[in-house]
Amino acid sequence: MRILEPVNKLRALPSEERQQDFAPIEEATAPEPKGKPAPLRIIAPTKLSLPNFIEDINDAKLEMIYIPGGEFLMGSNDYDYDYDGDGYDDDDDNDDDDHDDEKPRHNVKLSPFFIGKYQITQAQLKKVMGVNLSYWEGDSLPVENVSWNGAVRFCETISKQTGKTYRLPTEAEWEYACRAGATTKYCFGDDMKSLGDYAWYYENSNGKSHPVGQKNPDAWGLFDMHGNVWEWRQDWYEKNYYSQSPSENPEGPSSGTSRALRGGSWGGNHFICRAANRGDFPPGGLDRHIGFRVVCIARTS
Repeated sequence: MRILEPVNKLRALPSEERQQDFAPIEEATAPEPKGKPAPLRIIAPTKLSLPNFIEDINDAKLEMIYIPGGEFLMGSNDYDYDYDGDGYDDDDDNDDDDHDDEKPRHNVKLSPFFIGKYQITQAQLKKVMGVNLSYWEGDSLPVENVSWNGAVRFCETISKQTGKTYRLPTEAEWEYACRAGATTKYCFGDDMKSLGDYAWYYENSNGKSHPVGQKNPDAWGLFDMHGNVWEWRQDWYEKNYYSQSPSENPEGPSSGTSRALRGGSWGGNHFICRAANRGDFPPGGLDRHIGFRVVCIARTS
């Protein structure tokens, strides 16, 4: 498990405290590789009208943004741990902190999907599930202190109510949505001095989460893709998965001990909040750094 927060390290709570583990979850099997990747064709956001929609569930409005299918370069080969932003590797002992789980950078092709404009809020969780165990209370604050099991149960509940397929994003879907056509460290470029315009993170968060949607969005119109709270991914986490993952719609390994996290949080520094950065945590664990957003599968017919 590695999430590299400079303060308030994540922790797994005892089972009796996991009040949001609503039901057992059946695991999906990752697809087999489908041959050589197609030539790279990055799809960047346009100003064309897209079929975004708002899902109204028990007065919990979920704003969903359409992400067209396309190809992008996932991961990073520039994985030196430059913790303080001075351009030098601050941890050259060749251990796990060197972030070699981000390599090799590779071509990925994805089908279209919808993704939440915002991280799931406490108001939405209460209206759908009737519970909220977040450390900081506030209807417009992102949900945190929620397990992977609880996040998946939320998706299952709204899927049954709407007849659509909701789930957590895969790592590939999340990074594609976060980058929004960019090939840089962040959705807006490489300059970490601009991160505060897009993210609540260690330097500006005052040690807590903040209401969703207060910072600049990425080019798709998605908010808080960097910082605020870590987001659960559908995938099991495996350090060396990129060296063997399928080039089309990768779903992560078929089994594991921890689930992938993306995006960084209010407690992470500029390095943690990069688009390529990967984290992981036990699926039954709760922590005030971790929340989630949802994906809805786009129908092709």
